[in-house]
Order: sequence, then structure tokens, then C-alpha cells
Amino acid sequence: TRGAHLKLRSFAPRPGRDAQDDGAWWVVSEEARAEEAKGMHDAMSGKRAAAGAVEVRHCKGLEEFEACMGIELAVWGDSDLHVPLPLYVVAEETGGQVLGAFTGGKMIGFTMALAGVREGRPILHSHMTAVLEEYRDRGVGKKLKLLQREDALERRIELVEWTFDPLEIKNAHFNLVRLGAMARRYIPNCYGITSSPLHAGLPTDRLMAEWWVESARVREAVSLQPPAVSKETAAGE
Repeated sequence: TRGAHLKLRSFAPRPGRDAQDDGAWWVVSEEARAEEAKGMHDAMSGKRAAAGAVEVRHCKGLEEFEACMGIELAVWGDSDLHVPLPLYVVAEETGGQVLGAFTGGKMIGFTMALAGVREGRPILHSHMTAVLEEYRDRGVGKKLKLLQREDALERRIELVEWTFDPLEIKNAHFNLVRLGAMARRYIPNCYGITSSPLHAGLPTDRLMAEWWVESARVREAVSLQPPAVSKETAAGE
């Protein structure tokens, strides 16, 4: 199909060339190069569009809650950490959250949070966030957390908290740097010894992430209205 755009030239093989080289080579015209470049650009654009075509929203109904349970099983395995279906219903109906990430009608990730109180103020305790392995490193987790933050702000909830393993460096970086959470509390063996293969029979020591969703630290981390740095602050740091 590219014959109109290609020219064939011949030349005498150089000494020492591979014996299988027949001495012919293809020279691609500028038009063919442009066509090939356009095809590569279109292909890459398609991949980027597919990777970015993720919808995040509140989950509704037993069927979507069951899809969350399916992701639980895929991520943590069949263990005593498994959250039962009724707890998703309770979370949704009592001021918590069940948020899902979808692409092509398929759920690929979720966040589940419970309503709580800390020092007399309402909070959200984000108990689980999971993304299927084949959809990780595409920003899906951050989209879920940003929706969680948006919902908290709409309800004037200042604090979202969750636990995380301090030895999982990538996850810690996501929590503390990309989301702007802070950690000031250490909980030894928080969930006890579990049957999850991810924990390998080790104590479940955890840090408690505090996500003060309206703070300057968080706004800067999620690239929403980064705080101005005064001359005094810049000089002091």
C-alpha cells in the first residue's frame, strides 16, 4: 500500500557486509515519513485517551458493591481482611463513602470510607482503596482520592484519615507527597496477624495518614490553588 511513496535504489555491497544483504535498501519519501509519523501520533493519542477515559463516581446498589468485593479479592486475596457486602451498604447509608472508578462500564478500582468522629468533629476514615493491577500507574487512585476530597469539602468535613504500611515506599510517597497527607501516629500490629498473602504473616504495623483536605499543604500537593510563598517564608526555609 505504500508503493507510491517508496523508491528503490541499488548499490554495490560494501566490503564486509553480511552475505545475506542483497545490496538493496529502501528510501522513504518525505510524504511517507509524514504519513508514518501521523500514524504513530494517532496510535499514541489513542492509548493516552484509553488510559485517561476513567469515570469516578459514587457507587450505588448491591451489584456495584459486589464489584468492589471482587476487586478486594483480586488485590488482597481470600483473607480475613475481606469486607462483607453489608458493610458497604452501611458505609453508603450512614455518611460514609463507596466510590468507584470505571472504564468501558467495568469497575477497575474503588474507595470505601466510614463516617467517624475525632475530637468532636466529623471525619471520614478511608478503610480501603484498591485498583486492579492492570490499571495501576494511570492516575486512577488519585482520581478516587480527589473525588473523596471533593465530597468531604462539600460536606464540610475537614479530615480524612487512613492507615498505611510505612514499608510500602511507593504507597507512602503517594500518600505524603502526591496527596499531601501527614503522619503523626504509629500503630503497632494495627490489624493483628492476618491471612492475607500480602502480609506474609508479619505484624501489620501502620502509620495513620491525616489528610486535612482544606489545608494549604494539601491544596498545593493536589495542584489546587498552591499557596503563595512569602519572602520571609522563602528566606527562612
